[in-house]
Amino acid sequence: MRRAVCKKDIAKLKGYRKMFVKGAYKYFIGQIVPTNVDEAADSAKEEAEALWDELCEFGSYAFNLAHAVAYGMISFMCAWLKLNYPLQFAAACLKHAADDEQGKNLLRELKEEGFDYVPFDAEKSEATWSVQDGKLYGGFDSVRGIGIKTAQIMVDKRKADPKGWQEELTVSQRNKLIAE
Repeated sequence: MRRAVCKKDIAKLKGYRKMFVKGAYKYFIGQIVPTNVDEAADSAKEEAEALWDELCEFGSYAFNLAHAVAYGMISFMCAWLKLNYPLQFAAACLKHAADDEQGKNLLRELKEEGFDYVPFDAEKSEATWSVQDGKLYGGFDSVRGIGIKTAQIMVDKRKADPKGWQEELTVSQRNKLIAE
C-alpha cells in the first residue's frame, strides 16, 4: 500500500481502499462504547473513509525525511563550494551539464557573478573544463566534433611535444581547433 501511495497508482489504491476501510471500521467499532452504536458505526465508517482519502492525498506531497535530510546536506555542500570555490564549482557543473542549454545557462550565471571564462585556448585548455591561473578554461571537448577521448589524446600530444603537437593532428582536427 505504501508503494501504491508513493507512486500514486490509482488502480492499486482502489483495491486497498475496501480492505483499509473494513479494517479501520472494525478497529473503530471495537473502541465504541455501547451507547447509540448505529450512529457511532456510521461515524466510524465515515472517519475510516476520510482517513483513507487523506492518506492517498498525502502521497502527492509527502517526502521521506531521510531523503529530505540527504538533499539538504548536498544542497548545503554545493552552496558552500560555490561560495568558496566558484570557478572549480562551475568547472564541475559544466563537466556534467546535461546539454548545451544547461551549459550556456551556467556560463551566463558565472558571467553575471563577475567571473570571466575562456571558451577555448589551444595552449592552455585541458580535455574538459578546468581552472588555471584564476580563470575557467573550456576544454578540447567543448570544440564541436571533438569527444572526450580525442580531447585527451590532444592534451597528451601537447604535453609530449609542446611546440609541434598540432602538426600531428589530422586536417579535420586542426580545422576544428582553428574554427574555435
